[in-house]
Amino acid sequence: MPYKNQSLFAKGLEYEILYCFKQDKHKQVFKALRKETSTGLKQEVLVKIFLDSRFQEEFESLSKVISPYCVRLFGFENFGKKQALILEYINGVSLFQLLKQFSLKEKESSYILNCIYKGLKALKSYGISHGDLSLDNVLIDEKAQIKLIDFGRGNYEKESFFTVPFVAPEILKGFQPNFLSDLYSLGVLSILLKENSFLKDLQNLPLTRLEKTHSLLSLDPLKRVFSEKTTDSKSLKSLSFKVKELLSELDSKRCQTMKQKPATSFHVKMWIRFVFIGLIVLCSTGSYPYKQTYGLLKIYTHKWFLIESSDVKSYTPLNLLLEEGWHQIKWKSHTSEGEKKIFISSKKKLILNDTFFQIKK
Repeated sequence: MPYKNQSLFAKGLEYEILYCFKQDKHKQVFKALRKETSTGLKQEVLVKIFLDSRFQEEFESLSKVISPYCVRLFGFENFGKKQALILEYINGVSLFQLLKQFSLKEKESSYILNCIYKGLKALKSYGISHGDLSLDNVLIDEKAQIKLIDFGRGNYEKESFFTVPFVAPEILKGFQPNFLSDLYSLGVLSILLKENSFLKDLQNLPLTRLEKTHSLLSLDPLKRVFSEKTTDSKSLKSLSFKVKELLSELDSKRCQTMKQKPATSFHVKMWIRFVFIGLIVLCSTGSYPYKQTYGLLKIYTHKWFLIESSDVKSYTPLNLLLEEGWHQIKWKSHTSEGEKKIFISSKKKLILNDTFFQIKK
């Protein structure tokens, strides 16, 4: 999608594109400087341009939420035939970046968890859930303010969006995301924040064994309860200092990258992939410091089927995490049965529908 002079124009407004955060077949996300032509007022924002029909649903979901713990939606624009959301730009780092660089004190961790919980409660009060709470979807700015991002997709899309291993077990069985499943994800975050050594071996974390000591990880959603803990101003100052240090380091790396690879044209492939001070709002990269050895299998059929493998025995629809490799899948319904061998890849999800089972709608 070409942009003249690296800018987008709306009625009385110019959006000067600073750089691209992400581009795929569904959307383009830019950091931009919004300028009001009549007054000259300027503001840094994120511009999320939709390349498909998801704009209305996401706008309706985001427009409901007003909370200091959730990213803010400013409004929307039409750029030619493309629709875009205008979002708050957060000058901060993610929990993933923070944990890679620093170990957190207990009170710092408690403060972060308390803020995330307040954000989840705010989403619940507006009738939505996060659905994909993870290290990448929590931002901390230089004043140590916590913001939830990338929330709400699971409230209006049929497909589930989640990040392993933060996803609650009931979501893998096909249930819709809700506040209680968000609490499970918060439980995983609490372990990572308080025991940083788990970060590299996250896939081997025995979450089911921790159920008794971490109520948020209970397999029974109704037993998940979060207890807020008090924090002090010292924790806030120390956390703010760590964020500022990290922002300074990332900004320095960004400048070096831009000097080494100057952009020549906005129409050419100029997307510079680097870690920068403002993470994508509503667009998670999903990169983690552990080797992914599991793949996602989704099964959707128009008739009920009993699915059985070495790892699961349940009815469709299903969202399953299976080890990478070959698996024997058996199925049975009131009209047919059979079995096939499938390959699960950690790099690409596998979706099985009526065609796989040779069913007529």
